[in-house]
Amino acid sequence: MDSAIERTSKRAEGIDTISIEFFPNYVNEKLWFKKRQVFLGVSLEIRESKYKKYYLCHIQAEALNCNILWNVIWTVKSLCLRSFLIINRENDSLFHYILKNRHSIFRLAELDFYFDFPRNALQLPSEEITGERRFATTVYSKDHKKRKSLWIMYDRISDLLYRNQLPKAFVKNLLFPTRIEVRLCRANCAYIHLDNIKGDFYQIFSRYQTYIAKTWRKHGFIFGEIPIIEQHPFFNTILFLSSTNKPLHITGLEKTPRPLNKITEKELFNFSDSVNDSSEAKDDIYDELYKDFEKYKVDNIEMIHKHCIYSVSK
Repeated sequence: MDSAIERTSKRAEGIDTISIEFFPNYVNEKLWFKKRQVFLGVSLEIRESKYKKYYLCHIQAEALNCNILWNVIWTVKSLCLRSFLIINRENDSLFHYILKNRHSIFRLAELDFYFDFPRNALQLPSEEITGERRFATTVYSKDHKKRKSLWIMYDRISDLLYRNQLPKAFVKNLLFPTRIEVRLCRANCAYIHLDNIKGDFYQIFSRYQTYIAKTWRKHGFIFGEIPIIEQHPFFNTILFLSSTNKPLHITGLEKTPRPLNKITEKELFNFSDSVNDSSEAKDDIYDELYKDFEKYKVDNIEMIHKHCIYSVSK
């Protein structure tokens, strides 16, 4: 069994999926389809509304151990090298250009946190498993009638057996077969910003925990009584914060940016030799990740990225 599979099967909480949306002028639409996996743990999707198309990249992030934003940038670079994106830069400077201009190339679309529970720790409320929006043994929070549900609970074994991507013996022996997810997107969260996913899972969750606690206070009752288990230091914090009568004030999160400004074709294909963003504002995140780049060098980081991205879940 792949070590990444074993590692993620034993981890009880983390980030499930990170979805980013690309600005259309950077997309090589000839290579994009409605939905397809392009390499391990990374899939592309086109969604269409009445007024526009959305070009999405879904990154399965359960096995990412280092800086999450760093891995997202490397995924974008990999898409460029495979011609899914059009950015006219030399390979040596491509990573730096994407990092410096990240807010002009793509934006965060969705961030999913997961919390897995051992056998018999939770009871799926059967009276809630009805309706067309529910898959098999999945329960959605009540807000699904207005927008994408913030919270869902489902049986991982049923889900993974249905997908048929892993050995049945492995799936049936999962240590944590029941999953609760909170899915943050622009439709239900005002804090979907790339700079909020700097750092590892623990740093990212610490930024979002107050907001998540507020949503659990409003929607968590539908899932019944949730036990406190030692493998859930962060979810236990959510349960504690949501159970208090004190107001929950959100700090440390960047708000969702306004829609990307349109970039002309001339601007797209005539980059200057400098990797500097058009903005003159100091970019502390760029400075920090650039130092990491100089410390570890390209080959080592690419190796880390190649072996980190893996998913065993929904």
